[in-house]
Parts: sequence; structure tokens; C-alpha cells
Amino acid sequence: MDQAIAIADKGGSVMVVGVPAREVTIPLPIVQDHQIRIQGSATYLPEDYTESADLLGRGAVKTADFVTGTRPLDQVAEAFELASSGHHVKVLVTVGER
Repeated sequence: MDQAIAIADKGGSVMVVGVPAREVTIPLPIVQDHQIRIQGSATYLPEDYTESADLLGRGAVKTADFVTGTRPLDQVAEAFELASSGHHVKVLVTVGER
């Protein structure tokens, strides 16, 4: 959290993904002075995955509708650039051979 808050731009956001292994302290003077938003994320329930797999399996949702870029692991920096460009919905990083 300290590192994420330290590199956030003024008025930026820090997204908390996952559950920390121990209690986390927040440098509130920096958060307040730099007007940083801290947002937690929710995890999905098993039924969410089941429904998503069903929608994909039935063809009701097509991955081509939202996966707009794919890069191999050795091009991860480019994948992050694409993802932050504002021109992509979702960019995947592939690991290993396809």
C-alpha cells in the first residue's frame, strides 16, 4: 500500500485487489494531501463463474466482444501500455505456448 500510494498521481486512485496477509497501515497525510482515492475490490462468488462460463458456452457472450488485445508474457510492458491507452476493453497476457 505504501508503494502504491507513493506512486499515485495527485487525484489518482489506488485499487486494493486481494486480501492482505496482515493488517495494513495507510499514510493518511499523503492520501489527504495528494487527494488519493483508495478503492477496494470485491471477489466473485462461485455462481458468478458458473453463470459466466454458461454465457460463454452458449455463445450469448463472445470473448471477441471484450478481449481486444493479447500479448505474450515477454511483451507484458506493451500489454500494459495497450491496457492503459484507452483504446482497449481487456488485454490478456498469455503464458506459455498456445
